[in-house]
Amino acid sequence: MISVTNNCSSFVYRPSQGFVEITIKDLENMLHTEVSRLWSKGVISVFTDSRAMYDHETNSLTKFGGNLKLDDLVSRKVNEETEPCSEYHSWKVCELVYTKSLGIDDLKIGEEYGVYIRLEQAVLPFKLVAVDLDLKVRRLLPLGVNVRSVGINAF
Repeated sequence: MISVTNNCSSFVYRPSQGFVEITIKDLENMLHTEVSRLWSKGVISVFTDSRAMYDHETNSLTKFGGNLKLDDLVSRKVNEETEPCSEYHSWKVCELVYTKSLGIDDLKIGEEYGVYIRLEQAVLPFKLVAVDLDLKVRRLLPLGVNVRSVGINAF
């Protein structure tokens, strides 16, 4: 038992109080993990507005970018200087910028477009160089990057 006093008040701290708090947090964590596991297997139904998906094999929650909200935390392999790195860093969503997707008919030959390349995990500049109206295919060439050309099919 430790007694702490200052000029205004005093209190007594018992070591068991901290133990109970840790035990409650552990119990809460185990309960959340088990509910998430049962939810992911379809055994129970859960109503949530987060649109996160739980993977019971990796014990992780994932959320697509379109479902992010302000103040969400995101783990990315990008450091504080916004450069790629090997370990994960936590980032907070502080602004959401919505852009309208271009339809296949909105693309014009000779124009430059930013295209997200999943393997590079980046938006890279491309130029539309050809359109095949019969096959409904557009051909884009990269501008100054080591990425091969991209074809876009209209559905």
